[in-house]
Amino acid sequence: MTASEDTSKSALEASLHSKKEHSYYYAHQRRATGEEPAPAPVHRVIQRSAPQATDHVEAVFSYQFMDGDKVAKVYVPMDGVGNLSNDLIESSFTEKSMNLQIRGMKQNRTMQLAVAELDGEIVPEGCYHRKMANKVVVTLKKKPTEDGHCISWRNLRK
Repeated sequence: MTASEDTSKSALEASLHSKKEHSYYYAHQRRATGEEPAPAPVHRVIQRSAPQATDHVEAVFSYQFMDGDKVAKVYVPMDGVGNLSNDLIESSFTEKSMNLQIRGMKQNRTMQLAVAELDGEIVPEGCYHRKMANKVVVTLKKKPTEDGHCISWRNLRK
């Protein structure tokens, strides 16, 4: 290759010419395959739907905790909660956590008391919530130890 040919080529072409398949640019070069290039994708709308309003979650900080022998109870005071329908109050439990969600108390808000790590283990199937006039009571059935007794809890959260 002469100096005049070297200046007419770009650095990319010069690298491909001198290093052949060992060039950094070898995999990125265009090859003549005889095929037409792939067509550009055509985007089309399959279905349009109106955006759904999602509730914002607001944490519940006001609650009372009572430890019993076989159950622990959480009292969540809320004025007027007894007027809500039962399907607006949901609770879920695992062996070490609980989650209480109350919708409909405030517009576009879900009130939530979530405890990721309880002070002790519970039996999720034995836990439930009860709606009263101005409070929700969550009953947590404690998991008994091997000797059949339940450990006392100092706090709701670990």
